[in-house]
Formats: sequence, structure tokens, C-alpha cells
Amino acid sequence: KKMSELNAILEGIDPEDQEAASSGGGEGEGGAEKTDYDYLLSMPLWSLTFEKVEEIKKLRDLKIQELEELKRTTIEMMWDR
Repeated sequence: KKMSELNAILEGIDPEDQEAASSGGGEGEGGAEKTDYDYLLSMPLWSLTFEKVEEIKKLRDLKIQELEELKRTTIEMMWDR
């Protein structure tokens, strides 16, 4: 199992040494593996603002309300819609 670059750094292992050691074995996926955190690094900085988090929380709350309404809706009520 390959270790992500960040985990290697946190454990004090040089990521290049770890990559060279792991690539010496059998054939893997066939190329450089992206780390688990690349999606965070590629996110625009504005998406990490407090306001954006609050907006996402509001959307979540609306979706929870919609789900609760659907749970209370009978099949007959859905058919009538």
C-alpha cells in the first residue's frame, strides 16, 4: 500500500526515497499517484471562506428539510403531484 506524500513527510520519510522504494516492486497503477489531499490544494482560496461554509451549511439544512418532507409524504400524495 502506497503512502501519501504528506504522510511520508509527517513520518520523517523522504517522499522521493519512499516513492523509489515502492516503485521497485511489481508494476503498479502505471504512473504517479495523486495524493489524497490534491483536491484541497486545487480548490480556489475563496471556497474556504467562513461565508462559503455558512452558505453550504444553509444548503445542507434546506436539503435536510426537503428530505424530512419527503419522508412524511405518502405514496398517494406523491402520485397526486
